[in-house]
Amino acid sequence: MQHNVLKDSISMKEPGKNIILNSIFRLYIIAGVLCLSCSNVISGAYEKKGGSCSYQEVKIESIWQHPKTFRSQKIVVHGTYLGWKGKVDHPQITRSDWAIQDDTGTIYVTGRPVKGLDPYRDIGCRLKLLGTVRVNPKGVLYILAERVIVNGIK
Repeated sequence: MQHNVLKDSISMKEPGKNIILNSIFRLYIIAGVLCLSCSNVISGAYEKKGGSCSYQEVKIESIWQHPKTFRSQKIVVHGTYLGWKGKVDHPQITRSDWAIQDDTGTIYVTGRPVKGLDPYRDIGCRLKLLGTVRVNPKGVLYILAERVIVNGIK
């Protein structure tokens, strides 16, 4: 009961103080929401197309079937690391490229090696790949890796 008396005495003596405190409280809430949103972007979180980060989760088969649709698009692929031993219908772009496979197909990845994985020994690791679909001058599709997250070993 004493707490209510204190609250009432503050609001009655200094009515402007409540407005200021409420404004500060609202600013803290807004800042907290913005910080959480930014931390998701920095930590590699993504949203599907139409979201704020513009990464679209896709299957590899869709990329091969609709190359014009996915060209230059930021995508997310969940798949299995095939290292340098992946059998892909289309040739790699550079000698250091590696392959990723999901339940629908396989594609080469360039631009960022997977830290901590050996391209021969670690075949079969589960990955989350964030990147951009590209097409080389010969018309070969590939993914330019921006971030690779190792989900688990074989």
